[in-house]
Parts: sequence; structure tokens; C-alpha cells
Amino acid sequence: MAGKKMEYLPLVKSVFNAIKHDCMPDLTILLDVSPEVGLQRVHMREQAANRFDEEEMAFHQRIREGYKQHLSDYGKSAVIDANQPLEEVWTTLLNAVQSAL
Repeated sequence: MAGKKMEYLPLVKSVFNAIKHDCMPDLTILLDVSPEVGLQRVHMREQAANRFDEEEMAFHQRIREGYKQHLSDYGKSAVIDANQPLEEVWTTLLNAVQSAL
């Protein structure tokens, strides 16, 4: 949506509204990772990079900001710093889910 500067948000929202039937998630979680850290992790995995991985840094930053900007549209939310080591991200994620129950 935000990466290529195309505005598909109205379409995405209308589809979401059509299928949700007045239901909202109990909690929406954003695993927020900086583009720099995310791309470092991409290059550490065994799979070959895909076309999104090869995009310019500004593309990845727009995607990140787009998610953050519209997170509140879907009710209660938690933003988790996913730049942390995996074990810390997992612990923070579990705590967020448990607090929502």
C-alpha cells in the first residue's frame, strides 16, 4: 500500500469492513523492526532475497510508517520492538497477549 506510494488504503478498508461484520480483533500486534535490521536479517537467511527485499530503503521505511499510521484503525493494539533479540521479542509478545486476555 504505502511502499510504492499507491493509495490502496480505501480499498483495503472497504474489504475489511465488508468481511468483519462489526467484529474487531481483541488485539492487533505490530512487530516493529527498522528496515535496516529487517534487511540484515533477510540477508542472513538461507532463502534467496525476493523482489521486496531488493527494494530501496525508502520503500521499506514507507511500509513501516504505513503500518504504524493505520494500526489504531483496528482497535486495541500493541507495538513490539522487534529490533531486540528473538527471545526478548517473544517474551514481550507473550506479555502483550496475556495482558489482552
